[in-house]
Parts: sequence; C-alpha cells; structure tokens
Amino acid sequence: MDTFWRLLKAEREKLRRSSCIRMVWFLPLLFILAEFFVFEYKLFGITNVSDELLKIVDSAQIKMAGALWGGFFYPVLIALLPALIFRAEHRNKTWRRLGAMPVTAAQVFAAKTVWVVVLSLASLITVWFLLWVTRSVLHFAAPQIQLSFHGWAIAAVLGWLWLGSLPVMAIYLWISNRI
Repeated sequence: MDTFWRLLKAEREKLRRSSCIRMVWFLPLLFILAEFFVFEYKLFGITNVSDELLKIVDSAQIKMAGALWGGFFYPVLIALLPALIFRAEHRNKTWRRLGAMPVTAAQVFAAKTVWVVVLSLASLITVWFLLWVTRSVLHFAAPQIQLSFHGWAIAAVLGWLWLGSLPVMAIYLWISNRI
C-alpha cells in the first residue's frame, strides 16, 4: 500500500506541471461565464417580475447545470482528462522506465484512475460553488428578483452526472493507456 501512495504522490507532481489542473477549473469557469452572460445577465434590467417568470428563472439554474454542463462541458472534460493524464508518459516515452520500476502496470493505471476520478469530482464541486456565487451575485445585484439557490438539487444533478460518467471514463482511461 505504501507503493500506491508513492505513485499517487508522483502523479500529483506530474499533474502540477500539466494542463489537467488548468482544465479542471477553466471548463467550469467557462461554463459559468456562458450560463451567466447568456441566461442570467438579462435579469438585471427587469423591474417587474411576474410569478410565471419567477418560476422559470428559479428552475433555470438547475436545468442549465444538467443541460449545458452535462451536455457539453462535462463530456469534453471527461474525454480530455484521461488523455491529458497519460500525456506525460506518451510524450516523453517513459513507459520503459515505468516498466523497469518495482511497480506493476496495474498500480500505475490505478493511480492515474484515482487522479482522474478526483479531478472530475473537483470540477463538479467547482461548478456547484460557482453556481452558488452567481446566484449570490444575482441576489445582490437584482434584489427585486428573490431567487433561492437550490444547492441540493444541483448537487444531485452533478452527482448523477459523475456516477454516470464513471463507466465512460473507464473506457477513455483504457483507450488512453493503450494508444
């Protein structure tokens, strides 16, 4: 087990200089900017709010988390993350050195898998936090629209997205390891 922890630390050191970490926070930030400037920015000029519009706007954040993040940004993240985590070994051709180390290929694959799962979960937590920030900004900037943040519903949507992406992520990891 000590060997596995050392492999996780080695992967962390490789990730520190890679573009994986930047992608984990950049894609959620890009999603929040798209969601804010396309959907929520228009609410700043509204002075009179009907109940029907309030219901639509109140549920829009949950729907955007499922539709825009789950339909476009998260699949892009899931497709690129395994490829980028194996990029260091493929680019520098260090597979022979890994084969000469006193660890098995399965242990290296497991360490990379743990990091991909953790990074994908970190991106979902970042999305949840940024959605909370945008709803707080909207509540402060447009007080005539009293909207609540549906944190549990958004967390459920993001959690189901994460669980649903695990089999696809496993296939992408295997392909990235082999190619």
